[in-house]
Amino acid sequence: MNYQFKKAIRSNTSVLLAYAGPSGGGKTRSGLATCKGLAGDKRFCVIDTESGRSSHYADDFDFDVLDMRPPYSPQAYTEAIEAAESAGYPVIFIDSASHEWNGIGSCQDIHDETLQRLTKGDESKMERMSALAWRDAKMAHKRMMARLLQCRSNLVFGLRAEDKIKFVKVTENGRERTVIEHVGFQPIAEKAFMFEMTASFMLTPDAPGVPKPIKLPEMLKPMFPLDRPITEESGRMVGQWAAGGAIADDTARHIKSLESAENMDALKLAFEMAYRSTAKGDERRLKFQKAYDERKAKLGEGTT
Repeated sequence: MNYQFKKAIRSNTSVLLAYAGPSGGGKTRSGLATCKGLAGDKRFCVIDTESGRSSHYADDFDFDVLDMRPPYSPQAYTEAIEAAESAGYPVIFIDSASHEWNGIGSCQDIHDETLQRLTKGDESKMERMSALAWRDAKMAHKRMMARLLQCRSNLVFGLRAEDKIKFVKVTENGRERTVIEHVGFQPIAEKAFMFEMTASFMLTPDAPGVPKPIKLPEMLKPMFPLDRPITEESGRMVGQWAAGGAIADDTARHIKSLESAENMDALKLAFEMAYRSTAKGDERRLKFQKAYDERKAKLGEGTT
């Protein structure tokens, strides 16, 4: 076989992003905002397994929706995503991907059916053969992931999350007892799913939409400020990066917007967008502040 190598160039690649969280974490709105930024002036679609929950945001975002029904098997997810890709959608939002792991017809159901078949209902064998029974489910999930990693559309996933707990022994009044401690949230998905993504985050009700990184490569950090909710700007910047654009280009663009603002309202909006594109401690914020102050002074001169 003839193996040929060529120079690696980041150009027109697709990305996979995932937002996990419990109810109230803001994952659906964050996902839709990201999709809008990624899609630019094109339409995106939503594969909705949450009984039409995404359509609650139809007044805020313009998108097409597929109301996906059970069975939520890996194959069904693959077929739905392939249909959206074939239809030409540049961005596909899957909300929720958790049903593939523990919904009706999911990997969990495939495991349970396999276990039932292997043990013929003998409960004394179930615990011993449970690990073996995961074989078919995990293979189905791996086939799905292999296909999604080849998808030319950008994929954004919303996932449910559940309490992650641990049992801790404490001593009170000389007596020892066991208590349950909440230690965060766990995405409802195959354990490696969030790390298969280009970037993935946890969103929690105490700060809806504010990303808590699970996987965040260094080059994407400027696109996801960790001190404010996710906006379309994150999606737009990721799309620009995936297409081969340089993040540094945004600095010049933001400064130009600040310098050309026609009034204080426009200046404040430009300043907010510039800040949203950076994280706390980013030196570019000093440049934005300087451009803001200079333009503010000039606008003030025009009102005297």
